Amino acid sequence: MKKNHIFISFLLLLAIPMCVYASSSANIAWEGNELFEITEEFTQNLIFRNIQGSELISAGGIISVSDETCFDIVKVEIQNPFATYYEKSKKFAYSNLMGTKKDFTMLKVTLKAKETTCSANLKLESPKLSFADSTPLSPDNIEKEINIVNYDELKLNVNDLKLSVGETYQLEMYVPNGLIISPNKVTFTSKNNTIVSIDKGGKIKANQTGETNVTASYGMKTLQTKVTVLDYLKGDINGDGKINPLDHYLALRMSLGLNKPNSGELIRGDINNNNRIDAGDVYYILRRSLGLKSE
Repeated sequence: MKKNHIFISFLLLLAIPMCVYASSSANIAWEGNELFEITEEFTQNLIFRNIQGSELISAGGIISVSDETCFDIVKVEIQNPFATYYEKSKKFAYSNLMGTKKDFTMLKVTLKAKETTCSANLKLESPKLSFADSTPLSPDNIEKEINIVNYDELKLNVNDLKLSVGETYQLEMYVPNGLIISPNKVTFTSKNNTIVSIDKGGKIKANQTGETNVTASYGMKTLQTKVTVLDYLKGDINGDGKINPLDHYLALRMSLGLNKPNSGELIRGDINNNNRIDAGDVYYILRRSLGLKSE
């Protein structure tokens, strides 16, 4: 019985290195810029890096685009002597019996943007990896979002912003087809941070009364909007220092065209900054008049 225990322990010791080596892995990624102009030709590299565990000996996958109305694959160029690309099937294969643990570039893909602002993914579908320790891996598809922009179409979601002290507003850059540029790709600045500050995500905060400009820059385009900070309570249409059912009643009549607001009433009642008092403003004032938080 004792010999059996020793033999089993010996087998377990042999299994331990196999468990360690089975953790072999490689980080696969598309490398290159994420923003391009319409009709521009651009490239992306398929990179293998942070190869851990055993040596990588083979790899493969299919190169594709999620929306070919956004951009096309023009050509694929091999960047490694052990790799092959099959243009008809859009498959690539890598085979190196010696294996490698070094970071390397597998492919360079040249793409061509179409004549419209859009967003699509460059994909490596069905990726497969094998290592010298016989570890096979089939990671999820490797995708990278690429934005194609006509800079002349870029706009901000507000052109002339009026806020009360302490109020905030989310500034966004977008194109008319509905694509909102991710805030972390836009650079926001305020001309006067004492009056108005704006954070990296585009959130404007009114600090004290005054007037200044904020700008949003994306790629080759910079847009700006005027921000006026007034000393009033947003939603207090009649200016009595509080928001109550009378303000809601006035807002409702103005939204229906039964009453025409004067300049002061419009400033105080136009919650969503679209230069009119509409159903959205009425809803906001109703909630505030009932003591509820604005949504």
